[in-house]
Amino acid sequence: MQIRLISFDLDNTLWDTPSVLIKAAQGMQEWISKEAPAYDRLSTEKHREIHTSVYTNQPELVHDLSQLRLAVLTRTFEVCGYSQANAAQLAHAAFGVFYQLRQQVVPYPEADPLLAKLSTRYRIVSITNGNADASLSPLGKYFDFNITAAMVGEMKPAPEPFVKATELTNVKPAESVHIGDSLKDDVEGARNAGFTPIWFNEQGEESPNYPVATVSNLKEIVGLLEQLEAG
Repeated sequence: MQIRLISFDLDNTLWDTPSVLIKAAQGMQEWISKEAPAYDRLSTEKHREIHTSVYTNQPELVHDLSQLRLAVLTRTFEVCGYSQANAAQLAHAAFGVFYQLRQQVVPYPEADPLLAKLSTRYRIVSITNGNADASLSPLGKYFDFNITAAMVGEMKPAPEPFVKATELTNVKPAESVHIGDSLKDDVEGARNAGFTPIWFNEQGEESPNYPVATVSNLKEIVGLLEQLEAG
């Protein structure tokens, strides 16, 4: 096949994500404890109730994790007794702390040399369901475009994020490869959109009941792409 476009998932494909999210959540919580101590006095059950209420009453936010988190924070501060205006201000400030820390990712050692090589030959885009911003990462210079679920209004495995990648780069799905760690979101999503998926199976998960090109280390991708192009 001829390959002109390669799209990458970000979280747990180009960097480890749980450690970043934990650090971001802790940083936000520390800020909130200083600026709005009433937040900490709410019970765990009350926090859970607020989360459930926002998720239920604002389903349109399900594809936009940033706006969803903002909505939960705003509602929580309102329950704490702050006015709507003050609650919104606190929510945006708290989320700002979270977002800044959330972008402080540490790419896998193999990611930079891989993208440096691929970007000289292919169009490179990121496609993420989350709120990681590839342009703010140490790998940002390698990406032509960064596509989020919030941008297109749908999450992988829906085809919309992949369609957006082809529209922005003017490349056909048949000339496109997507690389990611999730069988459902990345592999099945790519297949449904007409992309050729490469499954980054670092954890050694059980293979699906259909054939899929698979790597366990990012170093293996260049060789696999060469095989796909030769096939």
